[in-house]
Amino acid sequence: MRPAIFTGTWWRDLASRLVRQGQQVLIPVLAVIAQGQGGVDVAAVAVALGVGALLTAVRAAGEIRASADSPWWVRTLDRATAAAAGTIGGLVTVDWVHLVGGLDPAAVAYAGLASAGIAVLTALGDPGAPALSDVRAAR
Repeated sequence: MRPAIFTGTWWRDLASRLVRQGQQVLIPVLAVIAQGQGGVDVAAVAVALGVGALLTAVRAAGEIRASADSPWWVRTLDRATAAAAGTIGGLVTVDWVHLVGGLDPAAVAYAGLASAGIAVLTALGDPGAPALSDVRAAR
């Protein structure tokens, strides 16, 4: 039996994850880099997104994720923490290699929270997500 990484399903899942990660990370990364640089540095954005993509690929290769039969909130938490980690990891790397000087640590943390928030909002459209009326009724 060959490892899962050699199947088409695995590669399609990775592509889906990379697109989703890019959507969840791009706006907060752009905001922090523009704030720290006084403008958008394309190389810095590319490095930040690249690090986020690398973290996503490592998680996919290690099959580190909530299972499909997990409750919706567990899958959403998994997605939100991955988005925050990708954003923070990418921005810390950009700062570390001095593509952008002196990023504000609070701005980096807020960007991670923003990415997590975007991940939660996008998860509301997933199959199995509770309707907002169900969430309000549960309170």
